[in-house]
Amino acid sequence: MKKKLIATMIACTMLMTCLPSATFADTVGEQGSQTSVEMQKDADDTKAPQVATETPAEPAVSEPAATPDNTVTPEADPAAVPGIESEAATAPEDQTASQASENAAPINGKKMMTAARAANTSKGSAQYISMATGTTVTNTFTSTGSYWYKFTVNSTSRLDLEAVNMNGTSNDICAYFYKPTGKYIAAVDSDESRSIFLAKGEYYIEFRLGYYVNKVETFRLKVKSNKAIRDDLVEPNDSYTSAKALKYNKVYYGVLTESADGTRDDDYVSFNVPKGRYLMYIRVIKASNPYYGKRINFIASNSNGDNRNIFLGDYGSHFYMMGVDSGSKKAFKVDMPKGKTYLRITGDQYPASTGNYTIQLVRVPGKAGALKLKKAKKHSLKLTCTNVKYRTGYQVRYKKSGAKKWTTKNFKKNTFTLTKLKKNKKYKVKVRVYKTVNGKKFYGKWSKVKTVKTKRK
Repeated sequence: MKKKLIATMIACTMLMTCLPSATFADTVGEQGSQTSVEMQKDADDTKAPQVATETPAEPAVSEPAATPDNTVTPEADPAAVPGIESEAATAPEDQTASQASENAAPINGKKMMTAARAANTSKGSAQYISMATGTTVTNTFTSTGSYWYKFTVNSTSRLDLEAVNMNGTSNDICAYFYKPTGKYIAAVDSDESRSIFLAKGEYYIEFRLGYYVNKVETFRLKVKSNKAIRDDLVEPNDSYTSAKALKYNKVYYGVLTESADGTRDDDYVSFNVPKGRYLMYIRVIKASNPYYGKRINFIASNSNGDNRNIFLGDYGSHFYMMGVDSGSKKAFKVDMPKGKTYLRITGDQYPASTGNYTIQLVRVPGKAGALKLKKAKKHSLKLTCTNVKYRTGYQVRYKKSGAKKWTTKNFKKNTFTLTKLKKNKKYKVKVRVYKTVNGKKFYGKWSKVKTVKTKRK
């Protein structure tokens, strides 16, 4: 009997020695302490030795930290980040309830995808987007804050933009445009449509709610059009020393682009042409300004910046500046002095207007000299006039004395013959020179009318 008792005690001791250490070490707090005491008590009970049969407690795991509102968890679906309008937008399964509510807020029967704040809430985390025609970027705000994007313009371009506050409130939500240096260049406000002109390069957009609101505000920016536009006067051309030298008779295209902090993007050009009368044809294709003054000004000066009064007014006065409104075409008579003349092309008002334009300086042919009769026949008259420079040809008008309607004919040389005339009749004749530039005729002044007579026989 004594041997059996000793054997039992030895077996119990060996069993206790083989118990896994996790039974004691991996339990947490009071639960671990209580388990250790109970097992020690069982070991001391020699009358009825027992083996602990409880399953060791699972290691305690700390609760995950709550995900902040408007953030993206590491496993979030990347497709939910861009902020592009989508018909089938759904929140990732592991988003918080507040994220799901914001990212799929129904607006007018559609669900708008919005960029999560953790993804692009600073310039450093700006998300790259395309600004191609038809692109729509939508952001939903629940408090003050910003969403940042960046995009690239491959050549000088005009972007026609439309901004809408989808909630129809008067809260000021804007899309601000910046250069990579952080310099502000332009803005599009809520419920505004405007054009911006950008040179080649990279740009940033900040969507910002101006002040705190206590309800959801959704802001949409749509690219109605993104067009590359012609620019013959590319930078640098923003001073007298870098002015582009232009030739007369040629059409040049220029663009005033958005500049940092409201400064003006002026274009400087120069003409070094013979002294005389010219026509300056100017067309402002499109001028844009967020407030008023959609106009581009053309200011003449010398290299020192002193104004030159070259533009001829309606009553014989001369002016140094002329302005052309958006969508307008003007033809100004200009008297170019000897030497180089500069033009500063600049947007009107502040902030300065931007836009694209064309400019063409045409040398006006001089006035044709007095007509002379060389030979008269029964049914024809041969006449001549002085030869004129800078001309393509001569235009002659004639009629019988007393008639109201003139007959017009063009000739290449300064000697011309009028045919199919009535015999023994007096005719009145006048002439002017013309020049054709890019398919368009430019005319000089008419000569004095000369009366001539055909032969009787």
